[in-house]
Amino acid sequence: MGKAGFIIMQLNTFFRLLLKLLFLYALFTPTVYALQVGLTVTPIEGASPLSVVLSARNTVVSPNEFIVGYKWKISGPENIVLGAFSKHNVTFYEPGIYTITLTIEETTNGGLGTKPEERNSATKSQVVTVYPPESELSNFSLLGNFSGILTSFYGIILNVNDGLFLSNESSFKNDVMVNVEVAFEVAPEHVGKQADLSVAVVYLPPDAKEQWYLKTGNTAFPFITWDLTPLPPPISVEKSINLSETQKIRVFSGHFENLTGKYKIYFAYSLLDGSGTMVHNFPNMPFIFDVTASD
Repeated sequence: MGKAGFIIMQLNTFFRLLLKLLFLYALFTPTVYALQVGLTVTPIEGASPLSVVLSARNTVVSPNEFIVGYKWKISGPENIVLGAFSKHNVTFYEPGIYTITLTIEETTNGGLGTKPEERNSATKSQVVTVYPPESELSNFSLLGNFSGILTSFYGIILNVNDGLFLSNESSFKNDVMVNVEVAFEVAPEHVGKQADLSVAVVYLPPDAKEQWYLKTGNTAFPFITWDLTPLPPPISVEKSINLSETQKIRVFSGHFENLTGKYKIYFAYSLLDGSGTMVHNFPNMPFIFDVTASD
């Protein structure tokens, strides 16, 4: 064997030994986990009064340490104080947006670091949206009953900036973050039937003609222009759904930016049973709001 062959053989032996050592190191070295807050909130939205379960049971603690404190903070229309436990049942009564924040502290140095300045901490938050109760929706924006069919339409605007709901015919600035939703109570005889859901938006810019749009189910192109033909609308937000007692549709979420002006929203469900039935709030009871320029 030549000198070069001997060197190659020695290198192969060295690398095989190194791989064995790395394998043994990985096999017998424990995995080190950092403190991870396992906050779970169930459910995260619903009508008032909304009962929510808060839990930190899925928290991962660093090796050889233990939890020394749970600090809960709930901010929103109601500021709720909670004790230092890992689980709570909370009921929200005031509609709006709530932010639930949980900070967990653990010991350090194998459980010896119990002074506040010696502890590790980690924080996690979750947003909960509480809608007005169905029995009080009329206080916000009851739009009416139509066509002799027992059904009611509602429009809801949630001002994300302050976590409060706005009523029908409200006005807000174009730099305000809002969620615009519509909902309707399905006629009892239509519950369980298949239908398409449609939303039409009328936009009246300042000093310009009104423009009609249909909301699509396509996030890339959420709205298309519409000339009011044909009926029922050719584009649906949701197709072939089984109607439940109450249907809710998110129309828009975000800032209106330069799209100031007046908006009217019409919405409908069209039965797919061959009857041609379309239940809607057109033309006399639209959901209306104004978007004005910020100062």
